[in-house]
Amino acid sequence: MGPRERSGWTPDDVLDAIHAWQQRFGQPPAVVDWAPALARRAGKPEKAELFERERGWPHARVVARVFGTWNAALAAAGAPTTRQGVNRSTSRHQAALASDPSATTDEWTRDSILAAIRHHHARTGRWPTSHEWRHADPTGQRPAVSVVERRFGTWAAALQAAGGDPLRVGETRVARERRDAIVALLAEHPRMTGREIGRRLGISESRALAHVRWLVARGLLPESERRGKARQR
Repeated sequence: MGPRERSGWTPDDVLDAIHAWQQRFGQPPAVVDWAPALARRAGKPEKAELFERERGWPHARVVARVFGTWNAALAAAGAPTTRQGVNRSTSRHQAALASDPSATTDEWTRDSILAAIRHHHARTGRWPTSHEWRHADPTGQRPAVSVVERRFGTWAAALQAAGGDPLRVGETRVARERRDAIVALLAEHPRMTGREIGRRLGISESRALAHVRWLVARGLLPESERRGKARQR
């Protein structure tokens, strides 16, 4: 008999579920047993139907979130594991979920992805880079980069849909304010030097010129305007 349907899972609950599955089916669950979308992609719709019909097993993403990886959960339950973190029939999709608890698209719609990106921006004051997004959340509380790109095509397209500017990805609020101020200053004083910009903003000349180079590289400041301000006196 499978575990009761529940909305929250503790480590003990997950271990009980693994033991119950093993007792019922004679082997520990594989990722596809508790991840309907992966099961269907693997050509095993019967596994997805079983999971959805009983609604009493934790989703594979929940297991990975609670224990860090699928492999860690199996190990804690005393079940056999492999280097990839699932049984020997592991596919590349299963292995991805075993190491990344947010790698399944099951629970991530376009709207929920956009909400996660906007939440990050509201919390940190900057639009995230794909590298930052990939490494900053081991809990699986937000979608993996691969999921975002499957839903939107590219990381930049997702940022644009969320209201962000891909040209300014990863930029902190302080840096953006300084760069916006530099654009305004140079619009009014095209021949202003890096030293003068730094003095006006209360930063060093080298930092001011670094901001200028960042703007020029992204086409946010015409190269012609850079000549005057890059001069040093």
